[in-house]
Amino acid sequence: WGQQLFAASGNPFLEAARWDIADLLSLQRWPQAALHCLSYVLNELDPSSQTQLLGKMYQQPFQVLLLVEPGT
Repeated sequence: WGQQLFAASGNPFLEAARWDIADLLSLQRWPQAALHCLSYVLNELDPSSQTQLLGKMYQQPFQVLLLVEPGT
């Protein structure tokens, strides 16, 4: 649904957005991008996995990391 909205936006940055599906806990290095967005991810993980994922994310050279969770 989000991919369709971005593709129809008329905005070249949104139209060029890359959508990846991956096991985030297994990734060793994330793709380079100006913005990384995780939507409704942390709430799906147990507390130990949340800590592990956040630790990995903080080690990556992100320019911007956007976390979207219920209630934010």
